[in-house]
Amino acid sequence: MEKRNFYTKYDAGKTFCYSIFAPYVIALGLIIIATIVAGITKTNLQGAMTAPWFLALSTIASPLAFFLVYVIVNKKGNIDYMQASHIDFKLDVINVLLCVVIAFVCVFGFNNFVSMFDAIFNLFGIKPNTSWGIPINSAYWLVFNILAMALLPAIFEELIFRGIIFNGLKAYGKKQAVIYSALLFSLMHASISQTIYPILAGCVFALIVYKTDNILYSMIIHFCNNLIVVVNRYIMEINNISSEFSFDLSFANIFSAIIYAVTAGLVIYAIIKFLIRPSKSQKKELTFGAYQESMYPKTNIYLWVGVFVGIILWIVSLFSW
Repeated sequence: MEKRNFYTKYDAGKTFCYSIFAPYVIALGLIIIATIVAGITKTNLQGAMTAPWFLALSTIASPLAFFLVYVIVNKKGNIDYMQASHIDFKLDVINVLLCVVIAFVCVFGFNNFVSMFDAIFNLFGIKPNTSWGIPINSAYWLVFNILAMALLPAIFEELIFRGIIFNGLKAYGKKQAVIYSALLFSLMHASISQTIYPILAGCVFALIVYKTDNILYSMIIHFCNNLIVVVNRYIMEINNISSEFSFDLSFANIFSAIIYAVTAGLVIYAIIKFLIRPSKSQKKELTFGAYQESMYPKTNIYLWVGVFVGIILWIVSLFSW
């Protein structure tokens, strides 16, 4: 049977639903392993769960879960993942450099705007979680953090959200797919402190894939974005700089935060619109027509289950501070 080279909205729904549950399944497996290790070594469970090996494995749990989901969806759907996900290793050097610029504009242009929302949440007793989770106070841990918190998420989150979900949701319209995939990307983080920025970044990632027809460019932006955050945290750790949240909700700060965000958005849009070059390689893109539609239920049930669970987890995060 010939492989199809496109994703459907049902593939997107299943992928999002699986991606909501998969990290928790793997996390549960790690807890079971930690319990066994604690029993063998005659230590308490808390000690096992704070051991470097457990912290390292728990950090890569989500990327690993996304990788497994990506493999399962493509395997079960008999999909040519290279074409369906728009993976093209022929990169334009100018585009690569512009992607690095976009990443810097994203991080520094939207930072105050995101901090403004954190300050608003703080008024209601909801403080952002500034803990890092794993050590980042040595060169060795820095390398691991770059791998586990910058590179792996950039690859596997993009394959899931811009590879399958964004391309699958094009059935609702390309502009809608940009917005919907960004909202689902934010919902996946299941944290109020990671609500605003993933929406903004998710739109940027989707727009770059839309323009270039190549997911590798969104991976580059995503990686550079995460790398900036990791390196900044490392610098703060080795210099004993406090990561405690602080943003003064004065009119001047609010106004400047909005201006910076709008300016950053306009700069990014201009770069993507006028400077980023479309892919030269022509790919045959099949459409999900009426014949294929009849093979599936009218309601994208997997998508709605994933959204419902994601919202529940987001609400739970409000009470976990």
